[in-house]
Amino acid sequence: MVERVKIGEMREDLRIGLENVDRFGRRLINYTMKFDIERMISQFGSEEIALKFADIFREKAPEQLAALRHSFEKKDWEAVGLQAHGLKSQCAYMGLEEMVHLLQQLENNPQYPAAPRWLVAIEDGLQQ
Repeated sequence: MVERVKIGEMREDLRIGLENVDRFGRRLINYTMKFDIERMISQFGSEEIALKFADIFREKAPEQLAALRHSFEKKDWEAVGLQAHGLKSQCAYMGLEEMVHLLQQLENNPQYPAAPRWLVAIEDGLQQ
């Protein structure tokens, strides 16, 4: 069972995602994977290249999520941090700010009591 954390006991920047899953880690509210196409075009230089990167991201994200979940379940916190960092960078390029924030929290605090809930929110958000 996932341990519940009282929101008032946490720093403000650690609150994201907690209201989105129940005490069993079940999703209550969907995050949506909405790419910021304007941001991507400005970063990649053209819509064609931006869309190509979006396709690659959609193709690779499920296997990266599976690796992240596997490391988390093995309690390999170093691997969790490295995998979250890599996925966070990719999400930043795609303009997925909610995911960037959750992945940052997981990268820096993989053993925090809310971490299982962050992981569920990340998986739900990126599997859409």
